[in-house]
Amino acid sequence: MTRQLVSSDSQSIRSQRVAVAMAGLALVLGLLVTGGGVFWVNNTLQSQARERFDRLADRVQIDVQDRLNAPLRGLRGAAGVYAASNSVERAEFRAYVQFSQLARDFPGVRGFGFMARVLREDLDGFVAAERADEEPAFAIRTMSGAPTASHAPDLYVVKFMEPQARNQAVLGLDAGAEPVRREAIERAVATGEPTLTRRTTLVQDQQQNPGWVYLLPVYRAGGDLSTPAQRQALVIGVLFAPMVVSEVLQRAAEATQGQAAFELFDAEPLNAQTLVYTLNGQPAAAPGDPVPTLDARRLFSSSRSVSAGGRTLSLRVSSTPAFEAEAASLLPALLGLGGVLSSLLLALCIWLLGSSRARALSVAQRMTLDLAHEQQRLLSIVEGTNAYSAERER
Repeated sequence: MTRQLVSSDSQSIRSQRVAVAMAGLALVLGLLVTGGGVFWVNNTLQSQARERFDRLADRVQIDVQDRLNAPLRGLRGAAGVYAASNSVERAEFRAYVQFSQLARDFPGVRGFGFMARVLREDLDGFVAAERADEEPAFAIRTMSGAPTASHAPDLYVVKFMEPQARNQAVLGLDAGAEPVRREAIERAVATGEPTLTRRTTLVQDQQQNPGWVYLLPVYRAGGDLSTPAQRQALVIGVLFAPMVVSEVLQRAAEATQGQAAFELFDAEPLNAQTLVYTLNGQPAAAPGDPVPTLDARRLFSSSRSVSAGGRTLSLRVSSTPAFEAEAASLLPALLGLGGVLSSLLLALCIWLLGSSRARALSVAQRMTLDLAHEQQRLLSIVEGTNAYSAERER
């Protein structure tokens, strides 16, 4: 009887352990399924946000490139004026610029001008001709930062610059004496292509913000322009459009509607010295400042190339807190919470069912043992009574 009782207790304990094991297994499987679901949903949402950001970065890239190249339309129009006339006079050039709607169509461009190529031995005659053409105070000037004396055989002197009222300081300037402009001018003349200078500071900009000068060479009509040497011999000057980077890109920044931030770099490497524009319009930092790390704090970032005037600039686009707030979703968290609660509830139900079954089995076994014990007792009583009766009869 004792062995039966011990066996009953052992079966009950085994049943309890099985219930706990089944509940634990259900909990682990539930948590694994929940984790997998949360991971999949989160990856899906992140992929969708990344695709949306990439489309936004594509729009920023196209917009920035279009705005940087916008001055070329005005320069080509001015080149048409030269192609249609044997000699472009000051009044004629002024009329073209006034007609071009500078402020509306070319934001950030300080005006359109023409720098004439003048051989050094012809300089006196050139100055006299300009003074006779409604500019009696015309004189050759040297740009600040340029060598005090230039020994180049030719000069590139600003002959026209419109609107002249706000560009008076540029008139008569020898742009060819300044190394950055000289390099770009010679590249434009040699290739015959629109050319963008490297980062420079414009004479017209009192704030000294980073700027560029867009150049387009003009040649004498009817000549053979097949080689750089032929183009150099036939060039009469270079049309140019000075542009302040922050003003050119202001509307590009507005077009992002707070969803993207971007930085534009003039050259490699991408650091504070080559940075020419950030979304808030701040110019490059002072020399020695640390490398900008705007994208390091953002969820998404992308580097793109921008082509302008024969140069490749670097554009870095990053998501903003506003974009990231829209991309954020409570779905993974809710799914995870719901999955954990469901797993716990399922495990609890399995444990309760298993425990109830184990208790019922234990009770049934104990009742069976009690009944067997009672039967044994009664049988013993009956056997004792029968033995007593038989003894008396003898």
